[in-house]
Amino acid sequence: MSASLLARDLSEQIAGRQVVVVVGAGVSIAASGGAKAASWTGLLTTAIDRCEQLAHNLPAGWGERIRGQIDSGDSYELHSAADNVTHRLGGRHSGKYRRWLRETIGRLRLRDPAAPEAIARLGAPIVTTNYDDLLEQATGLTR
Repeated sequence: MSASLLARDLSEQIAGRQVVVVVGAGVSIAASGGAKAASWTGLLTTAIDRCEQLAHNLPAGWGERIRGQIDSGDSYELHSAADNVTHRLGGRHSGKYRRWLRETIGRLRLRDPAAPEAIARLGAPIVTTNYDDLLEQATGLTR
């Protein structure tokens, strides 16, 4: 199928309200100008850094092992790394964990609104897997 036919088909699907746009980290990376915390692997790396700064009973070589899990690109290893740093930061409801999120994702600022604005112009419902509010900053949409 040619690109023009695909574009026309997609336009018809959007007009018929048969499309939902799912936004992930790629849009946050673009909108933030490539901020480290905008990507999942970058965010996990900032968590390792925070754990090492706090240095609460970390086993020798812990940071290098967790960075190795992240660098592997394997989804199981990434989830394991996320669970590990979450635990080391006191769990999802702890002050250390929440402060880390505020100081990373919570401080992401819109640098390039092109991708979020283009998505909003589609007029389709938007859902996001992201923790940040870059879509809202760019479009004025609310959660």
